Amino acid sequence: MWQPLTVAQYSELGRVQKLVHRLEWSSIAAPGLALSVGFAGVAGLWIWAKVVAVPFLLFCQVIGWVVYVHHISPEIRWWPRADWNRFRGQVEGTTVLWGPRGWDLFLHWIMVHLPHHVDIRIPCYRLPEVARAIAAEFPDDVEQGCWLGYADVP
Repeated sequence: MWQPLTVAQYSELGRVQKLVHRLEWSSIAAPGLALSVGFAGVAGLWIWAKVVAVPFLLFCQVIGWVVYVHHISPEIRWWPRADWNRFRGQVEGTTVLWGPRGWDLFLHWIMVHLPHHVDIRIPCYRLPEVARAIAAEFPDDVEQGCWLGYADVP
């Protein structure tokens, strides 16, 4: 298991141990993980799982949830291909989910999803402002959802 080392501790390491330590801290961490599996066996597999597999699976779960809550709702209408157009897909096909202040900073404002559909070039910190402008322009077409029990739309 990796532990931080002082300069004195590092200098006491053998050549192979120094190589493993350098690989663990290098920009080529994936090969370092592969080598750790070779050197450490099952413990190396556990390191790989903690560093690569589990974070990737958590990311997939979160992104799947985000996509789901933005596009699946009784209020969001799905259009047959013949009736679909850009406006329906971009404005009527998603929702704006407001949450507690500060949470969107962590998620890069992706919960304010509607402007992302309209123009992906809008900077993340401008998404709430643009969402309010779109909702003001098209009040009957924009679905303003709520999130985590916060019914007040800012």
